[in-house]
Amino acid sequence: VGYLINLYTTSRHLERVGDHSTNIAEEVIYLIEGEIIRHRAKEEALQARETGKK
Repeated sequence: VGYLINLYTTSRHLERVGDHSTNIAEEVIYLIEGEIIRHRAKEEALQARETGKK
């Protein structure tokens, strides 16, 4: 049981590292290119949905 708890905790920490890395990359892109890309996937999905309805 202790091993599984450690494994679960490690996986959560690795997920947080990935999230932090994503945030850093988004910030670097904003600083260099001046473009906000955080919500791009959501916006593209909405545009595709709206385009499909027309």
